[in-house]
Amino acid sequence: IRIVVDPAAAGGPKCEPGPTFTLSPKLLRRMNRSMAHLRAAVFALVEASRTHLTPVCQPEQALAPPPRAKVLFFKNIFTKDVGGADALQVNPGVHYLLSCLCARDVQLVLLDGKLPLQDVCEEPPLPDASLAPEQFLTDPAELDSALARHPDLNLICLTLLERSFGQIRELCRFIRRRSKAFIVVGGVFPTVTPEHTFVHLAEANFIVRGDGERILPAIVDAVAGKTIDVGLDDPTATALGRLEGLFVRCGSRSLSCRSGQVNRVANLDESPLDFSMLDDKNVAGGLSISTSRGCIYCCHFCSVMDKNLWRGKSADAVMRDLAAYEARLVGIYGSTEAIPEEARHLQIWDDDFFVQPERATELIRRMTARGFKAAFIQGTVSSFFVKDGPRVTRQLNEELLDALSPELLVHRVGLKLGTENFCDRELKRLGKPYDAARIRQLVFALAERGVRQEHFRILCNRQTTLDDLLDNFELMTELRWAVGPDFFVLAPSWLINLFPTALYRACQIRGTDLDQPTVGALRAQGHDEFD
Repeated sequence: IRIVVDPAAAGGPKCEPGPTFTLSPKLLRRMNRSMAHLRAAVFALVEASRTHLTPVCQPEQALAPPPRAKVLFFKNIFTKDVGGADALQVNPGVHYLLSCLCARDVQLVLLDGKLPLQDVCEEPPLPDASLAPEQFLTDPAELDSALARHPDLNLICLTLLERSFGQIRELCRFIRRRSKAFIVVGGVFPTVTPEHTFVHLAEANFIVRGDGERILPAIVDAVAGKTIDVGLDDPTATALGRLEGLFVRCGSRSLSCRSGQVNRVANLDESPLDFSMLDDKNVAGGLSISTSRGCIYCCHFCSVMDKNLWRGKSADAVMRDLAAYEARLVGIYGSTEAIPEEARHLQIWDDDFFVQPERATELIRRMTARGFKAAFIQGTVSSFFVKDGPRVTRQLNEELLDALSPELLVHRVGLKLGTENFCDRELKRLGKPYDAARIRQLVFALAERGVRQEHFRILCNRQTTLDDLLDNFELMTELRWAVGPDFFVLAPSWLINLFPTALYRACQIRGTDLDQPTVGALRAQGHDEFD
C-alpha cells in the first residue's frame, strides 16, 4: 500500500513531502471481506489527504540536520595473543559492526585495550568478584583518557562471552563512573541468555540478541546526541520499540522490544566489510575474518548461539571482501609487490568452515590462487564426509580433501579439527555425530595429502570411566605412531559446563550442577530462575 502525501498537490506551498505509504489497486481488489475495515481506512486516508492537508513546513525553512552520533569500540578485546603480531587485528564481529556504521555520518572512537586473561588454560576470575582495573583491561589508562577526551560519547559497544562475564561487568562499572554514554552489550551470551544478562549487568543500557549489524544503526540513530542523563523520552522509546531482539534500560524505564526474537541477517552477502579503518598495525599479522555464522551440529558442550542454523557468505562475496582487503593493503604499502607475506595470512573464525563442501572447496582454491594462506581455519570431522540428508555416511568427500593442499596453510600451522574425543562412548555423550572409525579414516586421508592436523580434545567429564580414558589414549597413540608429528592433539584448556549449554542442563536434571567445578555464581535474591 503506497500513498504519497504531497502538500503541493493540494494547493499548498512547495516543501518536503509528508508520510509515504503504498497503495496497490491489484492488492485492494484481492482484499477479502474480512479486511473491509482496513480497506475503508485506506480510502478514508486517501480522501482526507486530498482536501484536508496542512503544510508540514514553510518554503523558506530548512530541516535541521540530525545530530551526529559518537560511538566507541574496542577493536579486539578478545585477541588471544596479547603480545604477538595478531594483537591489533580487528575482531571479525566488531569489523562487521564498524562496517555497517562507516557509510553513515558516525564518529568512531577506536581503542586497543583487551581483557588481560588470554591463556585459556588458566581459571577465569570469579564473575561475582570485584576486580582492579588491570584485571579487566590491559590498558585502563587508555580508556580513562578516551572517556575524558570525549564527554559527548553517545554509545559504547561491548561484546560478552561467558568466561569474561565478571571482567565485562567490572568494565561497565568503570565506564559508568566516568561517562554518561549509553552502553550496548551483544555477543553469544546475551543472545542465548538475554534475561540473565539484563538482570546481572545492571550498568548496560542495551542487551542485543543476534547479528549486531542488523540493529546497531537503528540504536545509534536513537541515541545520537543523547546521553543517559537525558533518559529515554517517548519518541526514542517508540523508535526503539519497533526493533526486535532487544532489552533496553535507562533510569527507571525498561523496555522489552520483541526480546523473544533474534536479529539475523538473512543474506550475509548483504553485510560487506569496510577496510578503510585498518592501518599498518592492524594488518601486520594478517586479517581476522568470519565468512559464516552458526553451526549445523548440536554438540552438548557448545554454547554457539545458532545451532542447526548455518549461514554463510557466498564464495563470490568472500572474494569481494578479500579483494577490498587487498586494495587496502596496496593503499597502506604502496604497491602489490610491497605487501608482506604475513599481511596475506587469514585467521578464519568460522565455527566450521567446511559445512558446505562445495563452497569450501571453491573458496580454498580461489584464496590460494590469490596468494592468501590460512593461519587459522577449523572444522569438524563430520563435514569431510558425504551426507545422506542429516546422516553422516562413511564416504569421504574426496573433492574437498583434494582441495586441502599444504599450500593453503601457513608453515607448521595445522588444520584445526573439533574432534574432541577418540572414544565412541564419549563421542556419543558429547553429542558428536561420528565415531572413532571415521576419525581414523579422516586422519589418514589428510596425512596422505600432507596436511598437518591439530585436534581439539575434551579429555574427560563427570561420566568418563577409566576404560574411556584408555580407549582415548590407545587411538591417539596409534594415530601418532602411524602419522607422525603431523598428527597433533592440542592440550586441554580450562573447560567447564557453560551455563547455556545442554551439558549444563543435563547436570541440572541429574542434580549435579551445584557440585561441579565452578568459577562462581551470580544470583538474584528471591528469583532462582536468574541464578
